[in-house]
Amino acid sequence: MYTGNVKRIINNVNTPPGNIPGAAYGNATVESCKNTCARIARSIRNYLINESNRCCSKCFINLDNPNTKESGLQIHHKDGDALNNNKNNLEVLCPNCHWMTPN
Repeated sequence: MYTGNVKRIINNVNTPPGNIPGAAYGNATVESCKNTCARIARSIRNYLINESNRCCSKCFINLDNPNTKESGLQIHHKDGDALNNNKNNLEVLCPNCHWMTPN
């Protein structure tokens, strides 16, 4: 279902943020994107949610909509840097657990 390109993108630490699909809007800088919601490519979001068995990594709730099958889970940047899309920095959380994170 997911190609090696998605895995390569989220695991590649040396890729400049502008080259990662959905890493940030336009030519934004790290300073202007900190503490904001940068868009993560849908393919990366879906990959991470599937890797987490479609459950929040803190409370393990599944928020799949029964009609649309869309997930209500969110992707959290652990270090608070919206441009750091390294797989080790991304965490799948429900909106409640995401709200309780310090950054």
